[in-house]
Amino acid sequence: MSLSGRLFLTVALTAVAIYPVRAQDTHAYALISSDEKDVFFVDLKSVTKNSDIDSFWVLDVTDPTASKFSYQMFQYAISCTNWRLVTLYSASYGVDGTALNSGDPHDTTGAPIIPGSIGEATANYLCKGIDPHPDVITLPDTNSAVRAGHDVIAETKKYLATSKSDKPLPPKRTTTPVKHDGAI
Repeated sequence: MSLSGRLFLTVALTAVAIYPVRAQDTHAYALISSDEKDVFFVDLKSVTKNSDIDSFWVLDVTDPTASKFSYQMFQYAISCTNWRLVTLYSASYGVDGTALNSGDPHDTTGAPIIPGSIGEATANYLCKGIDPHPDVITLPDTNSAVRAGHDVIAETKKYLATSKSDKPLPPKRTTTPVKHDGAI
């Protein structure tokens, strides 16, 4: 298990043990990517399939010391055949959980999925079943995921600050990019 995977697993288990799940807040947040600024989860319970198009929500937990947002939610549609991603809706929340803003994006035409991006990691997970972190648990509610995300950001920053070398965390797993053509 990678250092980032072990770190996430430790703080995630702590978050689940400490913070109770609210009955109305049931999700299955799976880790997609993390660094010292953001931790991205896809909510597996939000995935809806309609032919080739999948709709799903992503939770982006942000560094609360570097942003006015504590976390953001994005709803996307993805075409597994045409390898395109469209943002359908977004909402941002403050440190106290208060909704700060929300709305539909101005451009709903979508864009090709960029190789090596968080979008590609999510597309590989949803379209091809390639879990970028198979050794990491899913989190059952938003509070646990946000707290775990903040803990991972803090621990990553601490690790990078105290590291005796200039090397960052081990690289994230990558997959071979696949060329896709067409539009949603």
